[in-house]
Amino acid sequence: MALAGDPELVILDEPVNGLDPRGIADVRQLIAALQGAGKTVIISSHLLSEVELVATRLVVLRDGRIIANGALEQLLSRVASHATIETVQPADVVVELLNRRWKVEKIRPHAVRIAAEDVHNAVVHLIAAGISIRAVIPERSLEQFYFAATT
Repeated sequence: MALAGDPELVILDEPVNGLDPRGIADVRQLIAALQGAGKTVIISSHLLSEVELVATRLVVLRDGRIIANGALEQLLSRVASHATIETVQPADVVVELLNRRWKVEKIRPHAVRIAAEDVHNAVVHLIAAGISIRAVIPERSLEQFYFAATT
């Protein structure tokens, strides 16, 4: 009923709390449709993994005060401690090349985990060694950011 009047602003408090997986997916689709239609959607929720899937901006409150405010990607970039490097070549080859300079661990047949501060230099080194990189994926989450911001 609240959406029948085509509001410009929609405020949702814990919109997926108590829903089954299909209901959660339906709410995500609704939020995306509202955003796509140019509507502003404000979500209040403790389910940070769900917020991370739909939010573009974030405001974190503590004791009624704003302690963080900004674009989700910008805020999450503050907490990336590790990254996954996925390659065409087997991870064992990558570990052998990188372990001489940086601490890396094999996590899948074609993926290694490395500290975020070492990613750039390691990627440059891998490319120079002829290793084909499929992806570099920072390990970060809204939960990590929340704990860093509130402790």
